[in-house]
Amino acid sequence: MDDHTLCTLILNIYHCHATNQPYDNAVETLAYGLDQIPRLKAFLGPGYSRYYEQALSMTMKDVQKNITKFFTDKAQVKFSQRQLDQPTDIEIVSKAFINWVSMILKRDCQDEKRKLDRRRESGKGFQGSISLGTPIGEGQTLEDCIPADTNPMHTLIDAETIRENQRKYQEILVLLPKKLACASKKYSQCNCYDIFYRQNLREPKQTFKEIALELGISQGTITGHWHRKCKPLLDELRQHYC
Repeated sequence: MDDHTLCTLILNIYHCHATNQPYDNAVETLAYGLDQIPRLKAFLGPGYSRYYEQALSMTMKDVQKNITKFFTDKAQVKFSQRQLDQPTDIEIVSKAFINWVSMILKRDCQDEKRKLDRRRESGKGFQGSISLGTPIGEGQTLEDCIPADTNPMHTLIDAETIRENQRKYQEILVLLPKKLACASKKYSQCNCYDIFYRQNLREPKQTFKEIALELGISQGTITGHWHRKCKPLLDELRQHYC
C-alpha cells in the first residue's frame, strides 16, 4: 500500500468520524491492508519480526477498535487541515499512522513472545507445529538429527507417537476442504482451503502476493479474508488435534 492510498483511507475515516458518518468499511480496509505496508515489519527489527505473522491479526483488530484513539493521540498532525494533493501532508499523515501502528504491533509481538515462553515453560512448546520431516538443512530433516535410542521401550513409544501423529495428520487433511470451505462473499475464488493449499501443500508454495496475482484479486482482500476468517478456523482445528 503506497502512502497516498494509506493517507486517503485515514483522512476518509477521520472526516467520517468528525461528521458522524459510518466508516466501518474504510477502517476494515485499512486494518486488513497493514500486511501491505513493509515498513511496519522493518520497524520491529530482528528481535520481534519472527512473531510478526502471529501478532498481525491482533494488531488488525486493535486498529479497527481504536482508530479514533489514533486521531486523539496524534492530534498535533491536525488532520482536518491535511490535503491529499499535498505530498508533504501525505507524508506527515502516513508517517504518524505507521509510527502509531508500529507501537501496537510491537506490543502484540511482545504478547506473542510471552505466550510462547509460557508454552515452553509448561512443556507444550511447539506441539503440532513441527514434524519430523521439517527441513533443517541441506538434504536433512529434523528426524535425521535425532540420535538413535538404544532403549527398546523408548523405540516402541516413539513409534506409537509417530503413528498417532500420522493418523491425526491424515484426519486433518481429509477435514480441511470441508472445514476451510469459507469463501469471500465478493470473490468466490478467494476461499480458505485454496489459500491454505497454495501456501502449504502445493509445490512450489505461493506467497499472498503470488496468490493475488494468479487469482486477479488484491492482496489486501486475500490477507484480510485469511486473518479474519481462515486463521480462526485453523486455530480451532489446532486446538482440537494438538
